[in-house]
Amino acid sequence: LDGDIMLTKRKRLVDVTRRSYESSLKRLATFFDSDPSTAHLVRRDEQSGLAVEAQHVSTQDVLRFFQMLRNSGLSVAALANYRSGLAYLYKESGTSKPADYDEELSKFFAGVRREEASERQHGLRKAQAGKKPLDFGMYQWLAHRLLTQVLDPFSHCFQVIMWNLMCRANNVAKLCFSHLSWHQDALLISIPKTKADQTGDRNLEPKHLYANPNEPAVCPVLALAVYFLVHSEPTSHYVFYGGSQQWRFSSSLQSALVDADAQEMLELYGLEAGDIGAHSTRKGSGKYACSGSSGGGPSIVSVSLRCGWSLGDTLERYLRYEGAGDQFVGRVVSGHPLHSPEFAALPPHFPQVDSNLLQDVAHVYPLVSRVDGMRNVLLHCMASLVHHFDWLEDNLLSGHAFFQCPLARSPRLLRRLRSMLHRPGERTQMRASGIPPHVSIMRMVADQHQAAAEKSARVEEMLVSMDARLSTLKTDLVVDMGKLLDEKNFSVGRYSQENVHSTMQNVLGAALDHRLRSFVTDLRSEFPSLDRSSAAATDEADSSDSSMAAEGADDDEIAAELSFEWCGERRSLPEGFRFPKVNLYTGWELWWHGNVAQGVPPYRTLASRDCSLRNTRKRLSDWRSVFCHLESLLAEEDRVAADATPPAKHQLFALFTRATDCLPRDHVAKYTRRWSAVTVLTLARLLREWKHQSLI
Repeated sequence: LDGDIMLTKRKRLVDVTRRSYESSLKRLATFFDSDPSTAHLVRRDEQSGLAVEAQHVSTQDVLRFFQMLRNSGLSVAALANYRSGLAYLYKESGTSKPADYDEELSKFFAGVRREEASERQHGLRKAQAGKKPLDFGMYQWLAHRLLTQVLDPFSHCFQVIMWNLMCRANNVAKLCFSHLSWHQDALLISIPKTKADQTGDRNLEPKHLYANPNEPAVCPVLALAVYFLVHSEPTSHYVFYGGSQQWRFSSSLQSALVDADAQEMLELYGLEAGDIGAHSTRKGSGKYACSGSSGGGPSIVSVSLRCGWSLGDTLERYLRYEGAGDQFVGRVVSGHPLHSPEFAALPPHFPQVDSNLLQDVAHVYPLVSRVDGMRNVLLHCMASLVHHFDWLEDNLLSGHAFFQCPLARSPRLLRRLRSMLHRPGERTQMRASGIPPHVSIMRMVADQHQAAAEKSARVEEMLVSMDARLSTLKTDLVVDMGKLLDEKNFSVGRYSQENVHSTMQNVLGAALDHRLRSFVTDLRSEFPSLDRSSAAATDEADSSDSSMAAEGADDDEIAAELSFEWCGERRSLPEGFRFPKVNLYTGWELWWHGNVAQGVPPYRTLASRDCSLRNTRKRLSDWRSVFCHLESLLAEEDRVAADATPPAKHQLFALFTRATDCLPRDHVAKYTRRWSAVTVLTLARLLREWKHQSLI
C-alpha cells in the first residue's frame, strides 16, 4: 500500500509536466556542476544522474542560473518554465526556499519583462509572442484544403472539432466515444479535464456543436461523418486512436502550408507559415466568438466558460454555466451567419426513424455502430453525408476512401435515404436551440416576405393570363361579328362593312376594357398590400434613380450651383466665412475643387465681394498669391494653362509635387521643408520674403 500511496501522490502532476520539470532541473544541475564554486550543490545519483541539493542552493546561485539562460536568448515565458521547475524541486525535496527567494526572483523577472518590452518597442523582437490566431476566413480556407486536398480526413476532422470546442489540441486528442452524444439539434461533447481544471470540478457540462448545412468544409458533424468512414477502431475507446495525435495534427498542419497556394493565402492575411500552429485554431475561435463574428455576439462569460478560461474566484462563484449561452456560442463558432435567418438552420436529419434506418446506419458505419451510445450520433452523421453527398463527390480527391463507402457504392441506398431526409419547409419535431431573439424576428420577416412574393407572383400570373384571354376574346368577337354582318347583307347603303367593324370594335373594346379595369380593381381590393408594395417599389425606384443621379453629378458643379445670400445679394461664401488653417496640399485641393459638403466652390473662383470679413479678404489675397504663383510655375512647364479647367482629383498630387519642386530651397530654413506640411499662410510669408530678396 505504501507504494500505491506514493503513486497516487505522483498523479497530482501529469507525466508530461513532470518530465518538463525534471528536464529543467537536469540543466540546472549541469550548470552548477560546470562551475567549481557551485559543484558542491550537486550530488551524483546512479539512477537519475546529477541531482541538485536544494537545501544548499542560495538565491544568488539561482539568479546566476537564470542570467545564464537569459544571456542564451531565452524569453521570459521559457524562463517561467524553469522557475516552475525550481518550485517543483523545493516541494518534492521538502526544503524551504531561502527567505529572499521570492522577492529577488520577482525583481529579476520584472526586469526581464521590461527588457523584452523594450526590445519589442525597438523591433528587436516580434511584437506578438507565440502563435498567431487564425482568422475565420483563413480557417475556412484551411478546412476546405484539408478536406479536399488530403486523402486522410484526420487533419480536417481534428481541426474542425478543435475550432468548435475552442479547446487545446491535447483535449481533442483524448476525446473518447463516451464523450459524444446527441441532444435535440446539437452534438454534445464533454471534456472532463483541462489544463486550467485538472480536477474536473468546473467542466461538468458538455459543449454544444452545431452542423452547418450551408458550408460543408466547416461543418463538425460532416467532419466526424467522413472521419468515421475511414477511421473506425471500436476496440479503442479514443475517437482519434493512437499515440501523440496532437503532434500528428501539428505536423500535417505545417505540411499543408508549404506550397505556393498556401503562401499566397498566408500573405493575404499577413502571416507566415511559422506563425500558424495547432494552438492558432483555439486562439482564432476564441477571438472570432468574442469580437470577430460581428456585433451582438455571445457574452464574454459564455466564451470564457467554453474555452475553459479562469474568471477568478469571485466571478466563478456567481457566473456559472448556462446551456443557452453555450448553445449560442456553439452556433456562432460553427460559422452560421449571425445576422441572417440562416443562423437558426436545423441540421440535416431524418424526421422518422425506424428499424430499417437503424440497419442502414449499421451498414454505412459497420464498426463504429458497435460502440455503445453512438447510434444517435451516427444517425445524424449519416444524414449529413446524404445532404452533402453531391458536394463531397465533386470536391474530394478521386482516391479518397469516401468513394468506397456503402453510400457511394449503392445509388439505390442513396436515393432511398435522400427521400427520407428532412427538407426545408416540412414539419419536424426538431427545434432549433441557441437562437437569440433578433434571429427569430428575422425569420418571421423572411417568411412574410416569401409569402408576399409568392402571392405577388400568383397575382401577376393571373393578370397575364387574363390579359391574354381578353385580347383573344376581343379579336374573336370582332371577327365573328363582322362575319355575321356580312351574312346579313349589311355591306350596302350606309351600313358599310368598315363602319360596322369600327363601331363594333369601339363598343366591344370599351366593354371589355371596362371589365378588365373592374377585374384589376377587384384584385387590388382583395390584395391591398400588392397596391402598396407596387407604389412603394415605384417610389423606391424613383428615389434610387434620383440618388444615383445626384451621386453621379460632378462635385465641382454641385458646389458651383450653391450660393448664399446676405446684404441683399447672392454670394459664393456664407456670411462670416473664415479661411481654414490647413496645410499647403489641402489648400491646393480646396483651390481647385472647393468644399462640396459646405457648399463652397473652388477657392480660385472666389472674389473679394464674397468675403464679409476684412480678415477673410486678406486671407483670400494670401491664398491667391500662393496658388497663382504655383499655377504660374506649372504654366511655365506647360502643365496647366492660365484658363485651364480644374484637373482631376487623382492628378492633383502630381501637379502639386511639380509646382513645389520649382520653389527656392537655398534660404528656406536650416532643414529641408516638406511642402505638403507647410501651411498656406507660411508659404505666403515666404513668397513675400523671397520677392524682397529677388529670389523669385
